[in-house]
Amino acid sequence: MFDSRGLSRQQLEKWRGIYDETAALQSWLTAHQWTFGPEVALATARDVREKLMLRPADRFLEIGAGSGAFMEVVLHDAQGGIGFDFSDAQVRSASKFGVDRNRIKLGVAEASRIPVPPESFDKVLCYSVAHYFPDDDYFRKSIQELLRVCRVGGVVLLGDVAGVMERTRKVIVKAGVPAFLADTLIWTLLPLRNLYRTVKKRKPREGRFFRRSQLRAFFQSLNCEFEILDQDIPGRLASKCRFDIRMRKKNAG
Repeated sequence: MFDSRGLSRQQLEKWRGIYDETAALQSWLTAHQWTFGPEVALATARDVREKLMLRPADRFLEIGAGSGAFMEVVLHDAQGGIGFDFSDAQVRSASKFGVDRNRIKLGVAEASRIPVPPESFDKVLCYSVAHYFPDDDYFRKSIQELLRVCRVGGVVLLGDVAGVMERTRKVIVKAGVPAFLADTLIWTLLPLRNLYRTVKKRKPREGRFFRRSQLRAFFQSLNCEFEILDQDIPGRLASKCRFDIRMRKKNAG
C-alpha cells in the first residue's frame, strides 16, 4: 500500500534513541528535529491552526507532542491542550523549554494506543510523525485511533506528511511520460538521491514516503471526510514536497 521501505521495530527503537538524545539540547527547535528558525516555526504553527480551524474553546489533543512547545505555539492564548509522545525524555523536557504545564498536559503513549475515551476532543493533531510509523499496520491503527478520540464533526490533521517527489513526478508526466513509467522513475531516483547525500556527506533521509494516490484509497475506506492540502510555508524548504491531510469525523461508527 505504502512505500515498502517502512521502518522495522529495530529502526524505530533507534529513532526513539536519537529523539531522546535531542531532548537534552537547549533549543526546542533542535529537540523537535526541526532545522529552521523561530520565524518559520511561528509560520508553521499558524498554518496548522488555520487548517485545524482551531477555536479557543476547542478541546485539543496532539499525538507526537514532544515537549509540548509546538503545541503551546499552535494553541490560542490561555487555551489548554493534552499531548502524548512515546519519548519519555521529550515529555520530561517540557519544563526546560518553558512550557506552561498548567495549560499543557503531557503523557507518554504511542499513536496506535491513545489512552483516552472515544470522542474526547474537538481537534486532534499529529504533525511530522507519520513518516516514522514502522509499518502499514501501525499506520492504519494510528489513523483509526486519531479518529476514535475525535468527536463527531471534529477535525483531525495529519500534518507534514513526507511526499514522494510529487512535483518532480508532475513535471515528468507533463513532459509526456506515462504515469506508470513516471512512478518507476521516481522509485529509481529515491535511492540515487540518498546516494548523492552520502557522497556529499549529508545524512540520508530516513523514514517513510507516501504517494497521495495511495493515501486517497486508504482514507476513502475510513469513517471520515478528508482532503489533502498542499503545504507551502515561507522559509520552510521541505514543505515543497510535503502535504497535510485534514479529516472530519462523520459519525460515531
